[in-house]
Amino acid sequence: MAKEYDVVVLGGGTGGYVAAISAAKNGLSVAVVEKDKLGGTCLHRGCIPSKALLRSAEVFQTVKKAEEFGVTVEGGASLNFLKAQERKAKIVEQLTNGIHQLFKQGKIDLYEGKGTILGPSIFSPTAGTVSVEFNDGSENEMLIPKNLIIATGSRPRSLKGLPLDEKDVFSSDGALQMEDLPKSILIVGGGVIGMEWASMLHDFGVEVTVLEYADRIIPTEDKEISKELTRLFKKEKKLK
Repeated sequence: MAKEYDVVVLGGGTGGYVAAISAAKNGLSVAVVEKDKLGGTCLHRGCIPSKALLRSAEVFQTVKKAEEFGVTVEGGASLNFLKAQERKAKIVEQLTNGIHQLFKQGKIDLYEGKGTILGPSIFSPTAGTVSVEFNDGSENEMLIPKNLIIATGSRPRSLKGLPLDEKDVFSSDGALQMEDLPKSILIVGGGVIGMEWASMLHDFGVEVTVLEYADRIIPTEDKEISKELTRLFKKEKKLK
């Protein structure tokens, strides 16, 4: 049996769930289709977990320099990377629960599965119907939207001839799940994500090498920003 909604959102990431909550606040009936975790890339594999680890790296560096501030740390600073990962996971879990609570308050229906937009056919009640293939294998559900928002997000890009195994060759997704830090790492790409990881891992004590095709780091940003970041990295001995 098909269900009708004022708005159906494909993708429960930052763009998708914010749009859904806004629509619900304006009195519309809303459904969100998400095949992975509510919160999407930013919450689970990008902005939030990486910033949590960056904060751990910052604290680690601060404690290592405690003597400069007249603070004595007995035995010196040491890093428990698994604890840092546990803290990251708790932050992500807390924020995910918050989004679920907002969905509950807004009476937004969440469909956990893959959504496919159907054209006119005998299998579709009307063109634009969304067929949901549930993760648990249960029978598909048909959603008929008056309005459809496509917010399907992003995924890491791999390089030809260099397949990702998330053991020796990591994507940024796989790197977030590391249980142990490597002694050294090569980061291909000096963009925003690459340099964020370079800074973090350097502060954690990893020997980092960055390969960037362009003539400067973060080449998609203004030259002034690239120049200032280069200056700061050199000052902190993160760049040679």
